[in-house]
Amino acid sequence: MMREELISALEKATGPDRDLDGEIAAAVWGAHTEWEQANYTMDIYLVVHWAPPHPYAGMKEPCPAYTASIDAALTLVPDGARWCVGRYVVPDGEEASEYAARVDGPRFYDAASPAIALCIAALKARASL
Repeated sequence: MMREELISALEKATGPDRDLDGEIAAAVWGAHTEWEQANYTMDIYLVVHWAPPHPYAGMKEPCPAYTASIDAALTLVPDGARWCVGRYVVPDGEEASEYAARVDGPRFYDAASPAIALCIAALKARASL
């Protein structure tokens, strides 16, 4: 999936999505992902085979939940970049359902969750490097 297609899919996402997590790992780190079944629990989970420049290049581990976790999404933010994540509040005091994030720039990117918004902003920031 091309980076523009990935960003478009993230903008349309309504919640965490493990397939999108795998696409993010591939787009940012050049990683290969695949679904595996654990022998001891029979659970199926997404694993990532890291590639350079990721610090764990050559290793295999469960794919980070970029679209579900702000901590995982923060690993996508370029080193030294400034970032922020917030939630809209409408004038009457009720919270809106959209979140926004930005990374090293004035533009906020909207999404259905803070983690997804941060993924979008980080991918946009990486594209401008």
